[in-house]
Amino acid sequence: VNGEENTNGVEEVEEVLVEEANDEGEKTIEEAEEETKVDITDPEEIKKLLACSICSNLCARGISVPCCGAQGCRACATKKVLMHNKCWNCSKEQKTEVFINDENLRSAVSLQKEGKEI
Repeated sequence: VNGEENTNGVEEVEEVLVEEANDEGEKTIEEAEEETKVDITDPEEIKKLLACSICSNLCARGISVPCCGAQGCRACATKKVLMHNKCWNCSKEQKTEVFINDENLRSAVSLQKEGKEI
């Protein structure tokens, strides 16, 4: 009986939270997930996923930063971080030494440039 009460109680709390979110004009998790879906069969969406978050071109020698996962061209990211000493995306203090060579991004960009399926 206790297990049933706990389960029902949790479900009731979840329902109340969703109702409160909707009353306040906030999105439900399902609505937020739907908005962030990407059609990976759309070439333009693929280009956006492989784009530098600084220059918007396909990432050249792609890197990502550990603070927020933003991706960019190594040259663009280096210039931004050396000029401002912070991440161009989340503004946390940053150094070029912590850049992560994003091999998956680099491979995907190469395949995209060659016109091959990613």
